[in-house]
Amino acid sequence: GILDDYIATGTVLPGGLRVVGSSASLLQVAGRLKVHDAIVAPRALPWETLPELILVSATQANGLRVHLSAGFYDLLTAGVRFGERNHVPLLTLRRARLSSKERAIKAGLDLTLASILVVLLAPAVAVMAAWQWRDGGGLTIDRVKVLGRKGAFGLMRFRSSAPFHSDFLCKVPGLLNVLRGEVSLVGPRPISVEEARSPSDLPPSTLQPGLTGPWRQAVSPEEQATLDLYYMRSYSGWLDIAVLSERGSDRLRPQAKSGRHVVRASVKIARSAASE
Repeated sequence: GILDDYIATGTVLPGGLRVVGSSASLLQVAGRLKVHDAIVAPRALPWETLPELILVSATQANGLRVHLSAGFYDLLTAGVRFGERNHVPLLTLRRARLSSKERAIKAGLDLTLASILVVLLAPAVAVMAAWQWRDGGGLTIDRVKVLGRKGAFGLMRFRSSAPFHSDFLCKVPGLLNVLRGEVSLVGPRPISVEEARSPSDLPPSTLQPGLTGPWRQAVSPEEQATLDLYYMRSYSGWLDIAVLSERGSDRLRPQAKSGRHVVRASVKIARSAASE
């Protein structure tokens, strides 16, 4: 259930969630319903309620684990360093970047998996080339200018995957970008040069863009940016493998798309905060 300061207790909301009290009754409701975890959405609370709720949660929770749903700038401040200057308590922001060890692991994973995929997909590309050559054309590669960590580059893709009609096969040339170190298999959303010149341009990433990533679960650039930042803050080699496994499962079993997500709980929290 949920706590709400404006909807009457007992009201059933879409999706089957029931209002079980107000925000001020958090500890009482948690004890009565034997709740172990509570998620607080800061943007859904009146500004005067949030400080009191956080103070109570931090000092009187008695075993209740309280989580804050994180938006883009909340994730940006994750991992802050505590300090003080002139007797003023400060939180110093740390850059959202990978360590040298994490970069080495990511680069090794990219090179290994991209090489394997190039070999496995070569027969399909050969069929595409023969088919399109027979029709009087040939495999045509388009290059979209996108921003990378070291500047702009051309992200490659086939113009057509006939006779397969597969968007996945159209993206096979992107594996060459991976082998050249311009893009990663998993990473933040690639931002085109044209998009970067627009007023709504998002803050640049300290990571190479990815052919896929958690950002594919969202549509709006704002939500995708939040998922990208979550990815950077939570990076591990296993996270890349989990994302690739999920994408592969979606390709092989399209019906799985409706009920499964990579990094399930945390990504859902990030998306909900971004959409508010």
